[in-house]
Amino acid sequence: MSNPYQPQDPNNPYGQQPQQPYGQQPPQQPYGQQPQQPYGQQPPQQPYGQQPYGQQPYGQQPFVQGGYAVPSAAGMYASWGARLGAYLLDGLILLIPSGLIGVFTGAGFAASFNMTGSRSASSIGMLIIGSLITMIINYAYFIYFHGTTGQTIGKKVLNIRVIRRNNQAMDFVVAAKRMAITFGVAIIQLFMAMLTFGDSLSTLGFLSLINFAASIGLLLDYLWPLWDSQKQALHDKVADTLVVRA
Repeated sequence: MSNPYQPQDPNNPYGQQPQQPYGQQPPQQPYGQQPQQPYGQQPPQQPYGQQPYGQQPYGQQPFVQGGYAVPSAAGMYASWGARLGAYLLDGLILLIPSGLIGVFTGAGFAASFNMTGSRSASSIGMLIIGSLITMIINYAYFIYFHGTTGQTIGKKVLNIRVIRRNNQAMDFVVAAKRMAITFGVAIIQLFMAMLTFGDSLSTLGFLSLINFAASIGLLLDYLWPLWDSQKQALHDKVADTLVVRA
């Protein structure tokens, strides 16, 4: 319905919009010029803190790894303190099954010792079996969580994650490689304990040096991120992995 208070165009009595002649296009903006906003209106802006599509801040270009964006900026690597805190939290969790196994095997060892008055083969064997079970539980814990999500419970709490550098998802093989150094030292220590219980003092001195060297190597492994440019431990270099902020 037309406005009764507005004078009508005698050439357009029904209020229709003028149409372009057939085959002609409406006027266009000159080439290279941007359309202008109506007076008093602001052009649309990007949401605060977001970059235009396809652009990343300089030095933070990510590549996608296993479904997660892995930034190249050095500040995105997990700090040594965060890694230590996650390891301590995981250690507290693993202390529960380890403690239960230790109580059971220790009680068996004490009972056998009281009955025989000496360290029998059965009592020593019980301690060795308990140590092996504890070792298997500990390594299965880390291999499972690192091989599936890259995060143990401790890492999830501290908001850090293990990733691979070759743009592939984590798997159990890579997770097992990360544990190779720690597993090797644990085997040496278990072997030393077996010799100690067996009173094999003839070779104990030489193996003690090996045990000491292995322990120093394990300490260097854990301290290596303090001076490494990519915050890698030695076991990260073996498995070609990184620990980043999740």
